[in-house]
Amino acid sequence: PASPEALLRLARAQLDAADYDGATRTLDRLGDERDWRAWWLRGLHDLAVGRPDAAVGWLDPVYTDLPGEVAAKLGLALAHELAGDLGRAAELYDAASRTDPSYVSGAFGLARVRLAAGDREGAVEALARVPAASSMHVTARIAAVRALAAQAGGTLPPPTAGQMARASAIIDQLYLDPQRRAELSGELFEAGLAALDAGADPTGAHVLGRPLTETSLREGLEATYRDRARLATTTPDRIALIDRANRVRPRTLL
Repeated sequence: PASPEALLRLARAQLDAADYDGATRTLDRLGDERDWRAWWLRGLHDLAVGRPDAAVGWLDPVYTDLPGEVAAKLGLALAHELAGDLGRAAELYDAASRTDPSYVSGAFGLARVRLAAGDREGAVEALARVPAASSMHVTARIAAVRALAAQAGGTLPPPTAGQMARASAIIDQLYLDPQRRAELSGELFEAGLAALDAGADPTGAHVLGRPLTETSLREGLEATYRDRARLATTTPDRIALIDRANRVRPRTLL
């Protein structure tokens, strides 16, 4: 018969290969194995097949046995997030991110749950923890722009003019290829229009150098669609983007 070590390695390989039924059979062969590695693999299995509540039951004792391990915090945090317990998920992501900032999934996870709870500023603070030397630093800055400009919904209030200005400043500081810059700028102009609809004070506010007014933002959004159309690689995509540009352009007398 295979040793527990061999069965654990086999179950891990089956999970990596998305053979979830096979992993279940292999883990069942272990019986009542009092080994955190078996609990960990069962927790990963339940996460993979969409059973986060069951995953919490397996991953919580792993965290108890290995409280200093960042991976244990992150695994349990994800299970709580998917199970809808955003408060506990935020605590664990926060602890993981502070323990070792190089585990950037802690910062991204914390930003997700804070934004889902309606805390824009908390999400941006979490993303600022991603080290500048990390390969994910630019991704974190882009995520911060989207957190500041995300349209209202659920517990999330509309972005303020100040938050729109900060998002604009971040974009200006980033080195982005033309396609990504146009896409991100378009998202910001759309968010500005939504903020105006929600009653944001436009006095003195700007979005990517444009006054926070409907006409100016529509002109900016139209320009981004036309920029993207020039960069499109297929004719249908180009036509669709030009149509969008025509729909959002401000109304004129001519």
